[in-house]
Amino acid sequence: MQNEMSLRSEVSAGLPVDDQHGIADRFGPYKKLHRVLRGRYLMLAVLATFGAAVGAVVGYNISKVTYRSEGLIQVAYTLPAVMQKTDQNEPMQMYEEYLESQVLMIESKEVLGLALKYPEWKLVANGAPIPGEEEFANQLTVEHPPRTQAIRISCVARDAEMAAAGVHSVIAAYMSIAKEGDKHEDAQRLQTLRDRKEALGKQIDTMIASVAGKSEPLTANQIAMFDDLMRDYVKQLNVLQANLEVVKSRGALTSNPMLVGMQAEVDRLKAHITKYATDFESMQQAMATSPQTTASHVALVPQYESFHTTLAQLRSELEETNRRIETLQIEGTSVDRRMTVISPGDVPASSYKDRRVLMAGMGLLGGALVPSFLIACLGLMSGRLRYSDEALHEPEQPQLLGILPMLPKRMSNPVMAGVGAHCVHHLRMRLQLMGQENKRVFMITSSASREGKTSLTMALGLSFAAAGSRTLIIDGDTIGRTLTYRLCAAHEPGLISAITDPSTANLKPVEENLWLLPVGHRRELATAELAPGMLDPLIASLREKFDYILIDTGPILGSLEASAIAQSADSVILAISQGQHASLVRQSFQTLRTINAKVGGYVFNRAAASDYGRNMDQSSSRYSTPRQVDIQKRLGSAKARPEYAFSPLAQSVIYFRPKSSQNGGH
Repeated sequence: MQNEMSLRSEVSAGLPVDDQHGIADRFGPYKKLHRVLRGRYLMLAVLATFGAAVGAVVGYNISKVTYRSEGLIQVAYTLPAVMQKTDQNEPMQMYEEYLESQVLMIESKEVLGLALKYPEWKLVANGAPIPGEEEFANQLTVEHPPRTQAIRISCVARDAEMAAAGVHSVIAAYMSIAKEGDKHEDAQRLQTLRDRKEALGKQIDTMIASVAGKSEPLTANQIAMFDDLMRDYVKQLNVLQANLEVVKSRGALTSNPMLVGMQAEVDRLKAHITKYATDFESMQQAMATSPQTTASHVALVPQYESFHTTLAQLRSELEETNRRIETLQIEGTSVDRRMTVISPGDVPASSYKDRRVLMAGMGLLGGALVPSFLIACLGLMSGRLRYSDEALHEPEQPQLLGILPMLPKRMSNPVMAGVGAHCVHHLRMRLQLMGQENKRVFMITSSASREGKTSLTMALGLSFAAAGSRTLIIDGDTIGRTLTYRLCAAHEPGLISAITDPSTANLKPVEENLWLLPVGHRRELATAELAPGMLDPLIASLREKFDYILIDTGPILGSLEASAIAQSADSVILAISQGQHASLVRQSFQTLRTINAKVGGYVFNRAAASDYGRNMDQSSSRYSTPRQVDIQKRLGSAKARPEYAFSPLAQSVIYFRPKSSQNGGH
């Protein structure tokens, strides 16, 4: 790690901006998120701004302002007496339970259904739909505050007048139903009292009739038991009758004046007693049926006394019944007196809840976060490498040797040509620093095909040659054979035959200080005959002739020769193209470690401009500015030479090679 930081301080131009800040922050908590969003910040800012604006507008519009209207009904615990205290104006029993029952009654379907039929809904709705029972029930709140004589009714709606109409209609419907119920109850109570009055009257009449029609009159002796005067009359009669019997016993004749006189007196007294008995019985009947007895000093016969007591009780009940009927008719229904509407539900002057600003803020935040989340998910799901430092998120992976820019296919821009040449020369310098440790044979491979490893090999060969180093490039890709084809050596012997006899190696000159060893004919050696260490004798003989040897092979994951040649190279360089899957890169490094290859590092190819930093533009301008006039001439001469039909990366090195080697040849 210290070696990498020292190298980076020496040749910082062309490295990613993030690497120039050091490696200590590479494993920070926000690094992974930064890797996902990096390069997408502008798109994220545009989408987040658009999403925030849409979210704010939607959040502001979906949240409506609500208004709340409240009404209050007072239920009296006691009622003032109009005439006298009754069971209706006494303190109500189970008062709290009664209030709770009224709350349930107000919330009932009967009251709500009647409330929604009131015509004032149509007046305040102005064509808007009137809420249904379920919606209206959700808008309504009915409660009884503890330790109060009130029932509070509140309605929350999106319109102030609709909220007031809800409270007013519910109170009116409840009072109407309550009055009807109380009237029905009072009518039942009044009818019950009237039925009781009629029954008592009939019972009294029956008793009076039974007393008046008595068939057995009282005898004189019975009357004498309770009446002193009758007792005297009976006593006198008994004396007269006794004297009359004495006279008759003495033999007096019926014509005897004394006997006749005594008999007349007895008859007179008997007639008087009979008359008195008749009058006495009539008086007893009158006293028994009379509501008020004035002659209380006159004793009653026991049978008349029981009638009198029962009749007095019946008359007392009848009087109480008449009094209650009169009181009920005068005082009226109890609802009108017990329940008072304190507030019928006024139109609220201000809103109850206005969450538009809050919802707009939440919509703004959500609208900004959704694009971020989606972009982050897409970045995590893609798994492709977009920047050079993304391949270094694990500490055991090799170091980054250099970054190569994304160049246009037609190299007509001198600035971009200068950038490409600078990056290649920067990579060559790092390899030369590694060569001081006797590392002069470099194998260049990749995870998959079309990652630019062959163009990188050619560009590095041109850079080494331009720096005055004798350089050999070897085409070790037995399948692709790109170097061999591009440098017009497809029919010449090459690497395959030189493995068995190094002295027969076909070293074809390409540029000053630059030679090619083509791959050779396909029929010379089958890939099944490749084995580790087969290239060691050839490499040993070539080390004496060249300062640096660059070997281009097939992909490390898909070719046999790459694993075999890796054993003979001093250092293996992995070319990673932008957009490559990170899993393939990790698998490539794992394969190189498994075969004990000497991994020197990796080169990130086709990088975006933001990846190689602002210093690169300043450095590349030194290359491009003096040669803007003759770059078209060089471009024309390069097109005329088929051996330079390589990628723009190699062409950029050709454009800016020293003047002494511009004509090529050896």
